[in-house]
Amino acid sequence: MLLLAREYDNGLSDIEQDLEQVELTALPGIERSLWNFDEEQLRVQLDALLRLPEVSGAQVEWQDWNSQTRRLEVGESIADQSAERVHSYPIIYRRRDGSAEQLGVLYIQVSREALYQRVGQHALFIILFQTVKTLIIAAIIIFLLRQMLGRHLRAIADYARDMSIARLH
Repeated sequence: MLLLAREYDNGLSDIEQDLEQVELTALPGIERSLWNFDEEQLRVQLDALLRLPEVSGAQVEWQDWNSQTRRLEVGESIADQSAERVHSYPIIYRRRDGSAEQLGVLYIQVSREALYQRVGQHALFIILFQTVKTLIIAAIIIFLLRQMLGRHLRAIADYARDMSIARLH
């Protein structure tokens, strides 16, 4: 059970590390795509996020020139942006003079299905390993008992046979 808890904790840690990598690597590209109004490149970058096993959906929300809210979404629909499984990252363009402008927000929906599957496979492996180990130990114990008891029973049988033959003479 402790192994499974540790596997689950490691999986959660891996998810957090992957989300940090998304923030460091994907966010700058998404920022450039929004700054350049390149929706095709933006879609490519969002599709790339879906290749991570724990990402089930991604959405970018921004304001266009007409102050209209626009969204581009891939994967599962992100209905509740404040949900626990949804992580949000502000998309901020930093100018050379040091000023910054928020262009939009990236929402990433995280699914733990891959983690649950990994923990389940680990649990199955542990169960199979423990079963095989128990069967091997049981077979060794049975073999040793059979050898020890068999030797003693043969000695007793030989003694009884010798005793009955000696009485006949």
